Amino acid sequence: MMKNKIVSGVMALVMSVSAFAFPVVSAEQTVFVEYTGYDMEYLDSIISEFREAYKTSGNDNTVREYIIKLTDEMGVIESQASVAYVNYCKDATEENAFEYTKMNNVYATVSSKIYSELVNAGNSGYDRVVCEFFETDEMPEYDSEAMEYEQAMSAEKLRIESEYASVVQSASGVDEKNQQCAELYLELVKLCNDYISYLTEGAYDNYIDYAYATYSRDYSPQDIISISGEAREYLKGYYNDVVDMFQAVRQSDTNTRTYEDNFEIIGRYAGKISDELAESVQWLRENQLYSIGGGSQSMPMSFTSLLPQYDSPYIYQYKYDTVNDLFTSVHEFGHFNAARNSLPDAWYEIDSTNLDIAEVHSQGLEALFTNYYDEIFGTSSDACRYIQLSDMISAISAGFMVNEFECYIFSNYTDEMTADDVISKYNELKDSYEIYPIDMYRISHLFQTPGYYISYAVSALAALEIWGVMQYDYDRAVQMYMDFTHCSYLDDEYTFMASLEKCGFSNVLGEGYISTTLAEYVEKIISQNVMGDVDENGVVTALDLQMLITALLSSDGAFNDEQVKLYDLNNDGLVSVSDALKLKMYLIKN
Repeated sequence: MMKNKIVSGVMALVMSVSAFAFPVVSAEQTVFVEYTGYDMEYLDSIISEFREAYKTSGNDNTVREYIIKLTDEMGVIESQASVAYVNYCKDATEENAFEYTKMNNVYATVSSKIYSELVNAGNSGYDRVVCEFFETDEMPEYDSEAMEYEQAMSAEKLRIESEYASVVQSASGVDEKNQQCAELYLELVKLCNDYISYLTEGAYDNYIDYAYATYSRDYSPQDIISISGEAREYLKGYYNDVVDMFQAVRQSDTNTRTYEDNFEIIGRYAGKISDELAESVQWLRENQLYSIGGGSQSMPMSFTSLLPQYDSPYIYQYKYDTVNDLFTSVHEFGHFNAARNSLPDAWYEIDSTNLDIAEVHSQGLEALFTNYYDEIFGTSSDACRYIQLSDMISAISAGFMVNEFECYIFSNYTDEMTADDVISKYNELKDSYEIYPIDMYRISHLFQTPGYYISYAVSALAALEIWGVMQYDYDRAVQMYMDFTHCSYLDDEYTFMASLEKCGFSNVLGEGYISTTLAEYVEKIISQNVMGDVDENGVVTALDLQMLITALLSSDGAFNDEQVKLYDLNNDGLVSVSDALKLKMYLIKN
């Protein structure tokens, strides 16, 4: 039976995506994000006043108000910890590392304090108020030993993360980094497995099984393992086909097609997809809700955090000064926009963090943006599409590979397992999947968010469906994506597979999807039969509309298979006036 805790779960901040969120403020307001640390004396004063309130009977409303104040302060602390982490990622100095660690320790301390006070309030006659506020039926007892244990576990995980970051930043060779990281990984595996065994009293065999549950997945590790063979067999062929196409069209400057401000570029095209996206990118840019790192002093990762203190998401991106930087900016903006849609009224209303849904928000937008690569990248547009497509296929392969690795290590861990065993298993899987030649030490998710990586795979399968559908029905692809952005990743009402079905997607985890349906989508994308490109010159213009109308007027309604493939824009198997109207509307919008 899982231990009953209201504000417990000290490790949540460091073991998962952000745990808090507040409503987005109106577009007329401005936001200025800065690191200020946190004044514990102010919190202590609120706790003192709260204590006085719950020691007196008949103060139900006052007690509720103070609970809200305390949870608001948790949001401020969460935000400051996130800003401290962004500062560290941008400039990985000892000072910034100290501030980030300090804020995480503050979070752990405050969690314990608030939890203790809530239990005391419940035991002082306000159990109904506390339980109603957090939508629970049972008041837990304060377990100081459990809280101390969780705080110790949290501190230990932070130590492992800090040592991992030091290894990554060091001048050591690849083999030495892999060896050191494998040793740290074994420490983490033991720590997480022990923690979950304690927290859930043995309800889960290992931490990965628990992670699947906490990420609100409506599929199991075994479901993924059952189709891993299909992924291993077919993905390498798709990937090689795309790489061959890339080699045929690449230009000498393709990889260096970069922009000074990627979010300005996103702003040019977001409105062509939807007004909602246009508003979000305007909010992002006007309030400078992103930070850019680069070079050896920055951490090579990108992410989007929630800052309840500022009522907004926030992006950190590491720039490599390659064409992939724009892809990453679009990816993180997809998270940013969906986060604005998902924010509830207060952090305690968040039921879960569904990473699978969140990653469709990001990768699905990447797919839609390829429609504008001709304008963005010019003569390198085809090469950039193939880079993007190969990255998505690689993400699917990597997700399955890392998931298989994590499941194996966590489920088979013993004290006798060595770093060499870890490296050997990782390399074995890396070689069998073939298309993700990344050394173990470079996968930060293994250390920061165990169990996360499969989300990249399942979400990329859905994103590729958006891209595939876009080849013959742009409007439908946009509708699928925008509908999905309103499936909140912070509300357990929405699960991945059910949300896909609701928004018109296929069963991307069904047997045969990777070997058959995905193959068809990849073929469509590679063949570049652009929706409405009647003259097959790679672009859609008024001339295509004229040719389609001429074909309709001169035809007796009989079109061969190749003509149907070019002219059937609404995918009903026929060529009619409806297709001409659809093409006209497309030209008006674009």
